[in-house]
Amino acid sequence: MSSLNDYGLIAGGRAADAPRTSILLALSCESHQPESSSKRSRHENAKTALQVWLDAAKAARWNSLEDIRQTFPATDLVGPLAIFNIKGNSYRLIVRMMFSKQKIFIKEFLTHAEYSVVEYSKEGGKNGCDR
Repeated sequence: MSSLNDYGLIAGGRAADAPRTSILLALSCESHQPESSSKRSRHENAKTALQVWLDAAKAARWNSLEDIRQTFPATDLVGPLAIFNIKGNSYRLIVRMMFSKQKIFIKEFLTHAEYSVVEYSKEGGKNGCDR
């Protein structure tokens, strides 16, 4: 799983002009090993697209999938997880939405090919482990 911090993107902190939505990084239920620099460099071309998503998400006041789709029309929900297409469908950003608390937990960032082999259940988790 790649974190936004791997790409120099900062998701934390609150200032006087604090964003409406908190974005938090979360580990998946599998054991998490630090990623190699080769994997990070493989995703380096996603940095600008991730920054666009991060800026929009921090400023957003999403209360439903319909709200999200006003900004990101190709987004899908699988249980409580939102699946965002990033960089023209080259990547998938999987996040857990907590609409009532205006929080987004980043779960995974995958290439389209990596996402295609991961099974997301209707209960909202990878292989059923993220319920």
